[in-house]
Amino acid sequence: ARWKLAAVLVAVGAVATLDGLAPSAAAVLLGLFLLRLARLPGAWVRARLFLFAFSALPFLLVLPFTLGGPGWAAGPVHVSERGLLVGSAVLCRAVAIGSFALVLVGTAPLHHTLAAAHRLKLPGLLVQLAVLAYRYAFLLAEEMRRLRVAMRARGFR
Repeated sequence: ARWKLAAVLVAVGAVATLDGLAPSAAAVLLGLFLLRLARLPGAWVRARLFLFAFSALPFLLVLPFTLGGPGWAAGPVHVSERGLLVGSAVLCRAVAIGSFALVLVGTAPLHHTLAAAHRLKLPGLLVQLAVLAYRYAFLLAEEMRRLRVAMRARGFR
């Protein structure tokens, strides 16, 4: 687990420093290949990769209109080719980093990964906070489910 965590951290750092659309697209392909090798459930992976892509979507929507350079003009609106490429590269990097994270999270139990992080000299307090947050996320979700059932049973709308 330590080697996998260290490798994913190095890969995420390398992907974050990429510049340009072609290397970013190659990183996405590598991440998708690793997801395929991990044999994770397709619906689970798609839902989470969609969230990573959705978080980077504002860059793809804003950068073509804010960066200068050659492009296309549609009346008063100028769409920059450079902005479109940079926004696409940001989207690709987000999906690539998300796929690496999904490989890490989906192939080992979280407590093994957090124990490996502690053995890699991550401060114990941070590891304990992560374990606590993970535990209470499920506890709060279960409590919310119980409250919804109770509200429905009493006819609350």
